[in-house]
Amino acid sequence: MSKAKGAWYGSVKTSEAFIKRLDEEFNYMVTPLVFNLRLHLSSDAYAIDKVFGSPESEISTGELMRVNTLFPSAKDDQGQTKGGVVLLRLLKKSGAVAGDTSLKLRVSYEDLRGIPDFSEIAVQPCHPDASTGNFNPFFENNGVRKAVLLARYASVLKHWITDERQAQLAAKDACSDKPRARHSPLTRQGIFSNGSKQALAADCEQARVALKVSVEYKAVFAKMLQHLLSEMQSIGDDSLEQECTLLKKLISLAGE
Repeated sequence: MSKAKGAWYGSVKTSEAFIKRLDEEFNYMVTPLVFNLRLHLSSDAYAIDKVFGSPESEISTGELMRVNTLFPSAKDDQGQTKGGVVLLRLLKKSGAVAGDTSLKLRVSYEDLRGIPDFSEIAVQPCHPDASTGNFNPFFENNGVRKAVLLARYASVLKHWITDERQAQLAAKDACSDKPRARHSPLTRQGIFSNGSKQALAADCEQARVALKVSVEYKAVFAKMLQHLLSEMQSIGDDSLEQECTLLKKLISLAGE
């Protein structure tokens, strides 16, 4: 539905939210701003390694986001609006010129009359000061910090699901000589790499199975839980309690 020009797509979970959507926020659903919005990133110093939060991104072309119709968003009593975040993991190019670390963001779109336009901005990323020995991560605001946290959380769960499915398939096909790759979640820090779209699509087509929690992943979940609790306190966001509850449940299921 969202691919049709001018079409609005959304979801509601409660009757109250449905009434609010059709009453207070109705004008936001029928007032498009621009069409065919595209967001690109280019840089001579960095290459895009992973994109989180934008399912239609194309790393090879630098396209981060694609929106067929962009609508305005309602604001709360504090003048704030709740939206999504597109998170990038960038790698420094080996042949990058020293001192050149700029990134260029370009957004292109069509206005309501169908006239194309664009806007560009140069961004200078912040790096830890190696001379002071301070390599603590820097976050522009709590929204970015929460986005990084949730990307790590989601990546851990995706890897667990993929690994457990592969283990069950290997057990059912023990006579096969074809080796099955298994990730090592304890050997990589930061945000884990994404599973391939093909692998995730294949998982969705399989019948529902009862996933187990191995001893290895029990340790991963315990480490992720401690990190989540620490970041939740630093950010001051109690809504992350639901993620903590899920991790605790998975830890309790280990070995069953």
